[in-house]
Amino acid sequence: MSLTSVLDGYLATAAATMDAPPVTAVIGAEPDVVNTPTIGYWYLGTKVGDTQSWAPNTLNRTQEVQGWRIRIYLPLGPTFAPSSPAYEVWVVTLVDAIRGQLYGHVGAGGAATGQGMELTDAIAGYLPMGKIWCRIVTMDWWAMLTDTHVIAV
Repeated sequence: MSLTSVLDGYLATAAATMDAPPVTAVIGAEPDVVNTPTIGYWYLGTKVGDTQSWAPNTLNRTQEVQGWRIRIYLPLGPTFAPSSPAYEVWVVTLVDAIRGQLYGHVGAGGAATGQGMELTDAIAGYLPMGKIWCRIVTMDWWAMLTDTHVIAV
């Protein structure tokens, strides 16, 4: 099972907890246009050097950290205006649901992440998506993978 599909499942579970307005899409990409509440996520890459603090490479196995960016999009309207207090509560609730899913499943579906993960701060802001302003929150998830590659000897 790939970590991408595992992450998709965790985000879909978090999204299902939301109502008024419901999250209508969890997509494995950054969207071009957002008209309804959406969670997007995409692959950031691999940090090989960072693994030394938790699991050094062995003579025949490598350790890696793979990352994904997760972003919540809450469309507000065609003109920029601060979101309402109710929307702020909605955003915080969804951030908590996502973080709970990820912290609650450090093993990431048994996908060789027994060493753990790193979840960065959730940073909120505003972003125009197409002709709609969105309230956004961005965080990065780094899964620590053990025995990723077998090195031929």
